[in-house]
Amino acid sequence: MKRYTAYSFFIISILTFVLACGGSSQVAENEEGRPDRNFDAAAQKLGISLEQLRNALGGPPPDIQGGAQILGISENQLREALDLPGKRR
Repeated sequence: MKRYTAYSFFIISILTFVLACGGSSQVAENEEGRPDRNFDAAAQKLGISLEQLRNALGGPPPDIQGGAQILGISENQLREALDLPGKRR
């Protein structure tokens, strides 16, 4: 019986800790559970409107190569503005 009490205490402690921390991960997620990219900040960095950026990227998933061509910038510039991993130099 004491064994189950110890397990219960451990589980309750973990759940309390998770709930106290907000129960969320450090990466913000959108409604679909995917990482939420800050398109507003990316559009500002590129000097374009949010609508222009979203139209260029299409998706989901976003078309980085096609979006860069539409916007007249390099893929690396677009990746950097969106804070995406990949080729950057």
